[in-house]
Amino acid sequence: MALQIAPTTPVFVQPTGPVSPATVTPASIGTLIFPPSAAENAAGVTIVNGWYPYGNMLRYGIVPNNAGAAAANTALAKLLWNFTTGISGSYAFPNTTGADIYYFNDILVFHNGVYIDLCGCTLNFTKVGVAADGGAGFIHAFSNFSLISGSIVINYIYTAGSNTGNAIGLGGRDVPVAGSPLPTVFDSLMPLYVASGVPMGNIVLRNLTISSNAGGGQARAIFALGGLTNVLMENITVDGQSVVLNGLYAEFGWATNEASTYLRQTSHPNNWQIKNFNCKNVVNEGYTMNGAYGITVDGIRVYNASGVVAFGTGEALFYRPWSNEDGAGAKRNIHVKNAVGGNISNIGFAFSGATTLAGMNASYLGGPSHNNPNGLTNANLVDLLEFTLENFSAIGTANNYGVSTNAGRATIRGGTLTGFQRGVVTTQECTNYEMDQVEVFDSTSFGVQIGSAVNTVYSPARQSVGRINGCFIAGSGTAATAAGVVVSASTSLKITGCRFGYEQIHDLKTETTQAQAVNVGTDAFGVVCDDNYVAATSGGAVAYALASASTSRLCSILNDSYGAVWLAGGGVRTSGIWENTLYTISADNGDTSSTYIAHAQPNVQLFATTLTANRTLVLSTTNAVQGDIVRILRTGLGAFTLAFGALKTIPASTAAWATAEYNGTAWVLTGYGTL
Repeated sequence: MALQIAPTTPVFVQPTGPVSPATVTPASIGTLIFPPSAAENAAGVTIVNGWYPYGNMLRYGIVPNNAGAAAANTALAKLLWNFTTGISGSYAFPNTTGADIYYFNDILVFHNGVYIDLCGCTLNFTKVGVAADGGAGFIHAFSNFSLISGSIVINYIYTAGSNTGNAIGLGGRDVPVAGSPLPTVFDSLMPLYVASGVPMGNIVLRNLTISSNAGGGQARAIFALGGLTNVLMENITVDGQSVVLNGLYAEFGWATNEASTYLRQTSHPNNWQIKNFNCKNVVNEGYTMNGAYGITVDGIRVYNASGVVAFGTGEALFYRPWSNEDGAGAKRNIHVKNAVGGNISNIGFAFSGATTLAGMNASYLGGPSHNNPNGLTNANLVDLLEFTLENFSAIGTANNYGVSTNAGRATIRGGTLTGFQRGVVTTQECTNYEMDQVEVFDSTSFGVQIGSAVNTVYSPARQSVGRINGCFIAGSGTAATAAGVVVSASTSLKITGCRFGYEQIHDLKTETTQAQAVNVGTDAFGVVCDDNYVAATSGGAVAYALASASTSRLCSILNDSYGAVWLAGGGVRTSGIWENTLYTISADNGDTSSTYIAHAQPNVQLFATTLTANRTLVLSTTNAVQGDIVRILRTGLGAFTLAFGALKTIPASTAAWATAEYNGTAWVLTGYGTL
């Protein structure tokens, strides 16, 4: 250590002799404190400003605030972070002015284990694109990577290729396009996985703003492929300048590399946490993932876009997931909450969990001859996604739906959808659903459609079970009068505690377009409407409509109530044969024999006319279910008998009653008495 021995005439003494103060410089001190590391030497990195600590980008000679330095900055970054030979560690971009911009002109592919703090700086990527950029991002990483606290500006001119101009790229799939800087990616063969069994992932993107003008080449702000796991994105803001396709787009990958793609195992994005994702001015959805599972999106805001989020299976259909990594979780756990969409031009929230056989055959699973070489059945084509959507709001247009799904299980709660063609639509492949505390306003068609027959897989359709609870549906049918809820292909649906239609006392507006509160189709069974309130219907429409006049199909209305305007206008409660309307006495059967069919006729059959011959009430087993009860009531006399099926014969000139219960196979007499 140097020693100062005379304050007025400083002399510095070292073991080897005196040293002039002029030779003590930041560089010389820095060389002593931060000598070139073995990793820096191995990578061939030149230390330009040795007084800066390891990882400080100024140490390596990067130049801020100079567009002319883009090529040199890029060459340095490629050397420092080379995918194969780069240096792992933490790096910082010093913000020397408080608004520094670092310029680059080519794609940077990162080594494993690089963690970057932008310190509030901006990375500017300016390039005339080439086809070789396909599938890559300006910042492209695979494993153990973070990028935080700064901005990325993309000035990209498209000339050729697809999936070009991405701001951030993560992972990969298959052999890259010719000339690409990306490595070949088959997840199970990635160097880190081969060496230590660690899949791609462990990535953090935080406190980033991305603005891009990369149109024409299917660019995304963030583009991801493959089985990336443990990914955290937090406080991300994207402006796609109305040309970028998505704020984020991710797809499945190839885990193995069999020559025939339809035999490959697939890898899937999983265990992602997305928090506070703000996206505007994109062509498609703000956030899209195909073939992902275990995803939580908490806080997403999308404006001026086709949709807010879209999740699907991708072509892989989770058919042959990577045996070591993806078998247990596949198909499960998509959770979106605290989501807002404004000026949405297509489907607000899309969740696709099924495809048709024709759709599968058109994909890689169909093989080169598109003839289903794997022998997939309908069971492989449905129930491929489950999701929960909660605490959401979106304003849309007449072009499409607020929420659209053919997922196997759908949970939708605590949201508001306004101005879409239809608020919520489930198809026949969505067989388990729940809507709770959802508001649907001013749809141009139906408010809610259950069991839409679009791209059906099973024929006849599998019947669904579901629940709609505490919802408010009003103003449907703004383009042409339509119902609040339309139901098809259901075997059990309970609609409870819902409000239908606008009214002045509650909404300061009058219902003018929404017709029936609930309209049940011919293939729907077990629809129970309980404790609902119908404020009004448009044009004198009935409140509850049940198609087909032959049977109730166990559909019923309980504890219903109505608005004062509806009552004053003489509103009609029901059309069709609802189960609750059958718990009553029938019209007089007259002087004739007849047949009782359960759930199609009143369960008390009246014979009030004097008989002129022996008559019979035949008890049919059609529609009958265990526990059904029927009663015969004879008040008309006459010197002839009245048979209650084969169970009991009421004697001539006798006023009497008899009761029977269905035990699952036959009607059994349970009571008899005279009047």
